[in-house]
Amino acid sequence: MTHFESFRDAVFRLTDGGVSMGHELSEVVAKVAAALTPHEMQLAGEQLWLDTSMRQVFVGNLSIVTLRYGSEVVVRPAPATGFVMLQFVLSGSIKVEHDGYTTYGEAGQGAVHRTDPDIR
Repeated sequence: MTHFESFRDAVFRLTDGGVSMGHELSEVVAKVAAALTPHEMQLAGEQLWLDTSMRQVFVGNLSIVTLRYGSEVVVRPAPATGFVMLQFVLSGSIKVEHDGYTTYGEAGQGAVHRTDPDIR
């Protein structure tokens, strides 16, 4: 088993019993914004409904979050500073546009996103 597979399995265990964030777009946006960061979101696929769940665990000042929308969405977070996110794609795919760059990720890949170039 690779390191990623071990991490993915641990995160899947973390998602057991995740908190439902709702099925309506406005409800999901409000709850995710309250837990993470303000953002805009729209449905991007053919599905017109969401089945969103989230689980968040704190280890000191580190926050580990699993978030599943259950549909294809476009998320536009508000600008942030002093923020670093390590993101692993557990299933499906992602497209991240930030600071003039576009990153694509498939299940099994990870990326580091940071909003402040001075953070080391």
